[in-house]
Amino acid sequence: MKGITHFTAGVALASCFPHAVEAGMAGNPLYFLLGGIFGLLPDTLDFKILRFLHRIDMEIVPDPSRPDPALLADALADAIRRAHATGRPIHVKLHTSSAGAGLWHRFRITLPEPAGKVAVSYEGIVNTSQEPVAQQPFPTAAAEASLPCRVTTDYMATSTVDILEGPSYRLEPVARHHVVVRFIPWHRQGSHSVPLAIGIGLALGAVSGWLAGVIAGGAALLHTLLDQFGHMGSNLFFPFTRTRSPGLQWIRSGNALANFSMVWLACLILYGNLARLAPGEPGPNLAFLLIVPGFLPLAAAAWIRKRLTPADSVVGR
Repeated sequence: MKGITHFTAGVALASCFPHAVEAGMAGNPLYFLLGGIFGLLPDTLDFKILRFLHRIDMEIVPDPSRPDPALLADALADAIRRAHATGRPIHVKLHTSSAGAGLWHRFRITLPEPAGKVAVSYEGIVNTSQEPVAQQPFPTAAAEASLPCRVTTDYMATSTVDILEGPSYRLEPVARHHVVVRFIPWHRQGSHSVPLAIGIGLALGAVSGWLAGVIAGGAALLHTLLDQFGHMGSNLFFPFTRTRSPGLQWIRSGNALANFSMVWLACLILYGNLARLAPGEPGPNLAFLLIVPGFLPLAAAAWIRKRLTPADSVVGR
C-alpha cells in the first residue's frame, strides 16, 4: 500500500477511541498525529534508513549507449551460479539506465523463466511517467541465460526496471539445488513485524500513557496487516523468524483502485466516528456508511474495471 493509505488508516484507527476524539475537539491532535505517524513508520524505516545499510555483493549497471539485455541476463545467471556453487547468499543490486534528461531505458526481467532460464527483454525508452517516447533510437530485443539449479521467487517473477532506482535481490540457497530470489530483501523485514508493533505500543505507553501506546502500536500493526493483502508479505514475527511470510496476493501495492478504496473506507470511518461523538444530533450509523457509500460503489468500480481491462494486461505492481 502507498504511504497516504497507511497514514489515513492510522488516523482512522485513532478516531475509534472516544478519548482521542474528545482530545482533538479540545484542540489536542496528539492521538491523531500518532496514528498517522506510526502508520507510516514501517516504510519510513525501510526506505529512509534500512535500504542504505543493506549489504551489496554485486552491482549490475546497464550500458546506456548499448542497452543489451544479454548482458543483464548473463550477469543475473552468473550471480545465481555463484550462490548455488558457494552455498552462500549473494546480494545483487540492479541499477537503472538513464537515456537522457528525464528518459530511461526499460528492461523487463523474468526470474526464473519457466524453461529454467532467466529472461530479459529490452522494451525501449520511457519518460519519468513510465510512458514510451515517440522516437525509439534502439530496437527492442530479448535474451535468455540458463540457470544451474531450481530457482523460485518470493515475489512476482517479472520485474520492470526503468525509472529512478532499480531492484535489489538476495539470491539465497535453501537446498542443494534450489536458490530463492528474494525481491528487495531489506523491505518488510523487522520493521513490519508484530513484535515491533507491540514494542512500540509498550514503550510509548510507558512514556505517554496507555492510549498513546495503543494507537501508536496499533497503527504500526495495521500497516503490517494491510501489506499482507499484497504479494510480498512481511516478516511478521521478526526476530523469531528470518524470512517474510507470503502475502495473500489479493492486490498489488501500487494498484490505484485498491489504495483509493482503503483511503475512502478510512475516511468514512473517520467521519463516522467524529460525527458520532460530536455534540448535537447523533451521527450516522457507521455500518451504513461502510456498506452504502463504502463497499457498494467500490465493488461496482472494481467490477467495471475488471470488465474494461484486457485479460492479458497487468495493472499496478
